[in-house]
Amino acid sequence: MFGYVNTIKSGRSIIYGVFRDNELLYAVELRAMQIAQALGKFNKKIDELDMNIIKKWHKEKYISSCYSS
Repeated sequence: MFGYVNTIKSGRSIIYGVFRDNELLYAVELRAMQIAQALGKFNKKIDELDMNIIKKWHKEKYISSCYSS
């Protein structure tokens, strides 16, 4: 996730790490409240099941929390 440092510092993106058993599986980059990028270790593509879980989290948890007061 080192490659994201400047993007995070500038405020252009928010990066979430997805972990399982204390191991980083995926990095999810959010920009302008959209998923800009989601990749596994070494830039591997995320399998369909896990990507669907990430999209569901984004829609149901992240977006809804942005609009709740």
